[in-house]
Amino acid sequence: MLNRSLSSYIDIAQSFYGQACDMCQEGRSINLLRLINVWGGALAECLLDYDAPEKAAEDCLAEIGITITPDVWMAPSPRSASACEIDIELGRTLSRLYLGEGIEWSFVARNAFTEVGRGLRQIAGADDACDALMAESLRMAVRYELGAHGICDRTIDVKISGQRWSVADCILALSALAGSHQARLMMDAGISNHASLEKALDDLMRVMMEEAVRHGVPGEVNLLHGIPANDTKSSIHADLIRSIEPLALTVLEELHVLDRTNQAIALAKAAGRMVAVAAAGEAPDIEHVVARPLALTAMMGGFRAAV
Repeated sequence: MLNRSLSSYIDIAQSFYGQACDMCQEGRSINLLRLINVWGGALAECLLDYDAPEKAAEDCLAEIGITITPDVWMAPSPRSASACEIDIELGRTLSRLYLGEGIEWSFVARNAFTEVGRGLRQIAGADDACDALMAESLRMAVRYELGAHGICDRTIDVKISGQRWSVADCILALSALAGSHQARLMMDAGISNHASLEKALDDLMRVMMEEAVRHGVPGEVNLLHGIPANDTKSSIHADLIRSIEPLALTVLEELHVLDRTNQAIALAKAAGRMVAVAAAGEAPDIEHVVARPLALTAMMGGFRAAV
């Protein structure tokens, strides 16, 4: 029998909404765009316990009243992919406060956050732009997790088990690919300002290292610990990039992650997950003080070779 706090999804909805608003408070107002991303991450965290998280996400959107699909119309995001990812992960972390052992917890929290979604939609105006932003937030929160997990699983199966790569090779390949992918899309968009390029690289390294820490890599040092000095030559790993790119992008395309900016974030998260595969736990294959600079240097090398 579920306890009283678990059975009352309205109480969970109210509690979550209050905490999420506190997170997104800016001055005297709430940043609604951030709140939508926090909500998307929170609901996605519940749905990851389901057998088919993407279908479960579409079911939730339909219950809220959102039926818009990216094929029909999609609003341009007013925030960067890396900024959205930060708030999605905040939402996932907040969601865990309401989850316990067993699918019944996920079901009740799912109903609570769906109810919050109905309220958000009304507050935001319930128009096509609002619907597109809410759908994108929830879909990407689910797909980021499925993408990182899927890329790592397929890399282990194909590259380590099949082609005898080492786990260090996998870290180098995925990290360098993420950096190269981000740089290439910026070059294609005509973005060559040094400050913009460096910020994009810093954001991507943060995504990778935070993902590694979330999955068990010791976090007692700075997230970007181990970056070499500016006068140190970065490795490019072009052969590894060419080998891993079709595998990784196929996983993302299967999940309908087609926007190149979102792909770069997903690749960085996969690289961070691979760092955790190597460096987390009591008996890691590679010590984290080695795995961190390995990944960071490869990402920097891949990025700077492409600009």
